[in-house]
Amino acid sequence: EITAHGWLDIESMRALRVDDYQREVLGATSNRKSSLRKAVGKGANLPDIMIGMRGQRYDERGETMILQDRCYIIDGLQRIAALLHCAESDPEEAKNITIGAEVRFNTTKDSEKKLFLILNTARIPVSPNVILRNLRTEYKSTLTLFGLSHSDKKFALFEKISWNQRMARGELLSALILHRTATVLHSHTGSVHSDRAESLVAGLDERAEAFGLSIFRQNVIDFFDIVDECFGLRSVEYREVSPQLKGNFLTALARLFSIHTDFWKGNRLWVDAGMRKKLKSFNIYEPTIVSLVGSGTRAL
Repeated sequence: EITAHGWLDIESMRALRVDDYQREVLGATSNRKSSLRKAVGKGANLPDIMIGMRGQRYDERGETMILQDRCYIIDGLQRIAALLHCAESDPEEAKNITIGAEVRFNTTKDSEKKLFLILNTARIPVSPNVILRNLRTEYKSTLTLFGLSHSDKKFALFEKISWNQRMARGELLSALILHRTATVLHSHTGSVHSDRAESLVAGLDERAEAFGLSIFRQNVIDFFDIVDECFGLRSVEYREVSPQLKGNFLTALARLFSIHTDFWKGNRLWVDAGMRKKLKSFNIYEPTIVSLVGSGTRAL
């Protein structure tokens, strides 16, 4: 099998074909397509695409290889669509748009289809936790939460937050649930409009700025101290049998605190001893509660 690697300019992208084994180009309202367009607009280098050429004819002109047989997109349709959209929006900039490509010669529709299925079913999506970890240098709220989980030994979940693809032994909570809980706690509406990492951190940054970053940090510390005092965190060994570590439970409790002014002194979270005593009496192991917190949707 012959392969070639190089760069495609915008005119070459326009000449690529799409066969019926491909997904449709995602609609204009798609979050993924929007994020691709934003990335292109910022000058990001997108991953290489894969092309199948149904033949092996080519010509060389200096350092340029001219592919003469029909070329089909095997992997990267959404990236190409985003680049073409940017080229249409800014024709002057279009001449600077390129993307890396791997070209496989002598492909057939069947061989391309097999590659397409392998690439799109065997590929493991990147965990939101990894995306959040990588975004910490751009968003102060995420950097604050990352620092809490790795640097503050007094934090109830110190070194127990997963920022990786898979949760390791001893980790009790994902970075995604940590962000979602912090967002709801500071929303005073109890709503989270998106669980996509990029949208979540942008919204959380706005809330952290409104509250003040140091107060935001302390509120998160206090929230999990309350959960620890009332239901236990530091003593937990198995997250699977701990309802207080489920995303539904944490966001429901954060929503309860957020929408009631009795739990706030200005921008500071404040739950007095009497209310903490009442919270301790709440039986989180009651079967209905266990069922609700373990459901796939936010049922509480």
